[in-house]
Amino acid sequence: MNSLPTILPTIQLLLQDLAQDSLRFNDVFEQSFGNGLNQNFAETLRNQWTSGNFSQLPAIEILGSGMNGALGAYASSTNTIYLAQFLVDGSQPKLLTSVLLEEIGHSLDAKVNSKDTLGDEGFLFSALVQGKTLTFEQQAATQSENDAGFITVKGQSIAVERATWTVSTFAELQNALTQSKTNGTSDIINLIANIRLTSQLPLINEDVSLTINGNNFSISGDANNNGINDAGDVNLFFVKSGTVTFNYLTLTGGRAQGTDGRVGTYN
Repeated sequence: MNSLPTILPTIQLLLQDLAQDSLRFNDVFEQSFGNGLNQNFAETLRNQWTSGNFSQLPAIEILGSGMNGALGAYASSTNTIYLAQFLVDGSQPKLLTSVLLEEIGHSLDAKVNSKDTLGDEGFLFSALVQGKTLTFEQQAATQSENDAGFITVKGQSIAVERATWTVSTFAELQNALTQSKTNGTSDIINLIANIRLTSQLPLINEDVSLTINGNNFSISGDANNNGINDAGDVNLFFVKSGTVTFNYLTLTGGRAQGTDGRVGTYN
C-alpha cells in the first residue's frame, strides 16, 4: 500500500501552519538555512504556503533499489525527492512524515542559498516544523553531520542530500534496528546523543549491511544506571548476520554473560 496520498495532506498542513505565523516561519528558516538566505524567495514561498499553494515542492519518486542506505534523498540536478520503497508501505507514517519534511528542507536549502548549508539542515528543518525540541548537543551534531551521498536512478549515479536513521534515544535506536533488518538495502544509523540502553537491543540481522555512525557519542549498557557493571546491565550489540561497521562510537557498560547451567542427573 502506498501511504503517500494520506501523508501528503499532513505535510501540507504542517507547512501551511508554519507559513501563517510569519515570526515562526522566519525563525525556522534562519535556524535551518542561516541568516544569509534569499529573503525574497522565502517570503514568496510563505505567501504561497499560506494560501495552500505547494507547487514549488519537488516531484516525488519511489525507488525499490539504489538508495544506498538512505531513507529519502533530494537531488538538485533533477529537482526530485526520492523515497525508499519500504518507507511508503504504511507501517511507519511518523517516520515517512519526518523524512519527507527533511527532503523538502534539503530542496529549500538549494533554492534559498547559493551553496549548501553546513550540516544536515534538512533534519533540523523537519524537527522544527514538527515542533520538536533539540538539545544544544543534538543541534551541534546535526550541524556537523555530512548529509551528502549518492543514489542510483535508472543506472545513473546521482549526487544527493539524504535522510538516514537519526536516533537520540533508546526507543529510536531500537526501532531503527528492528525496521532496518529486512528492507533489502544497506542501512545507516546516525547518533546525535549519548544513549543508555534500558533493555536488550534486538539482534542485528541485516540482509545487506549496516553502518552506525556514532558522531563521537556513546552507547551504554548500564541499564539500571548505577554505574556498576552488574547483573542489571545488558549486552550492547549482538550481530547475527550482515556486515556491520561502527564509526566514532564509544561502547561502554555492556555486559556479556552466558546462560546459567542446568542441574541434571547423568548416568
